[in-house]
Amino acid sequence: MFIRDSTLVRVIEYEGDLTVVARFMASQPGVREVERRLKPFLRTPRDTGDEAGFVRTFQNSLLRCVTQMSVPRTPAVS
Repeated sequence: MFIRDSTLVRVIEYEGDLTVVARFMASQPGVREVERRLKPFLRTPRDTGDEAGFVRTFQNSLLRCVTQMSVPRTPAVS
């Protein structure tokens, strides 16, 4: 999480289908509690009251990948 002035940025790294990740996050009680507590402080309201709202929020909040680096796989030694 990054905070500056009135801006908070929460980063979630994931692999796979974003919809599956959003549905999983929507089912987590801790995540739902954080969303409930953040709601009064949001400049722009978002609907995370149900699974569909979480999916929309995640889809609307994507950042564009500008670069991606990975370590090359080494062959297994037998």
